[in-house]
Amino acid sequence: MIGIMNIFLLFFVFISYIYVNGQFCKFNKEFIKERHNDFRLKHKAKPLQWSKKLEEIATYEANLIRDNSDCIVSSKQVDTNYFSFFKNYYNI
Repeated sequence: MIGIMNIFLLFFVFISYIYVNGQFCKFNKEFIKERHNDFRLKHKAKPLQWSKKLEEIATYEANLIRDNSDCIVSSKQVDTNYFSFFKNYYNI
């Protein structure tokens, strides 16, 4: 069951795009960061800071998935930590 917090986060992600001419055309990362930090504040957590490096890595991965859409991805890889696997690959 999806929790209420997940529903709010999904809502904020959806409204962070601008809908123009029948297409979503712009991602408002500042809005997402502000709303996310609102939730973090309720739990006395430090504010989230946008990582340009992480954004670049995520963009690379998204493009890789897009360009290799015929690749079969297995969901049976339990407890896989992709961050540590790709740590040296991305020079993090």
